[in-house]
Amino acid sequence: MSRLSADLVRKYAWAEPLALELVWAVTVVEGSSLPTVVRAFGGDPSTPEGMLTFREAEREVRRSAKEFGEFFFFQVFTHGRYVVALENNGYSGVIPELGRRVTAAGGRYFSYFRNDNGASKLVQAIDGRITAYLEPLFADEPQQIGEIRPAWIGGVGIDTETLWATCFALLEEQTGLAFDPDWFNTKLPTYRIPDPYNLFKDVEGADVP
Repeated sequence: MSRLSADLVRKYAWAEPLALELVWAVTVVEGSSLPTVVRAFGGDPSTPEGMLTFREAEREVRRSAKEFGEFFFFQVFTHGRYVVALENNGYSGVIPELGRRVTAAGGRYFSYFRNDNGASKLVQAIDGRITAYLEPLFADEPQQIGEIRPAWIGGVGIDTETLWATCFALLEEQTGLAFDPDWFNTKLPTYRIPDPYNLFKDVEGADVP
């Protein structure tokens, strides 16, 4: 039995069918500002691309990029004490160096990524240090090389039928932010950012927790 409330996981049941349609990286930051987060991702907070929905951002990238991965669009907004970043087909949020940089002056950072092959990643940083870095699908198996497994993943009892919902439930548990699926359909400030491996090409160990 999972230590997570069944009601909390059911709250995010919408994520299971949506995962068949969308690829996302969702990052939640406390203790930082929106401009700081945009700059950390490699964007310019003074030059947004406009107000786009999650799906519109992907379509615009595919229309204007010469090849996939040349650049990405991500959406950033504030919600109470949080800065929330959404990436469609991007994965910058789970690069450990980003978590370290955004929280270097203090704060908390949680990012949840899933791709169209079903792979996923959870990353947490607190006060400049990576405190979680793992593939949640294998959380009940022996720890993988390079993983950082926090105490809070214990007892979760990952079920493949509710994996995506469980990850959103963990995001809420660890940040206090209830993720609203309507954000995927809301026009939000959108910024152009580079591929994170280009952004951190001169930073040794950027992708190492």
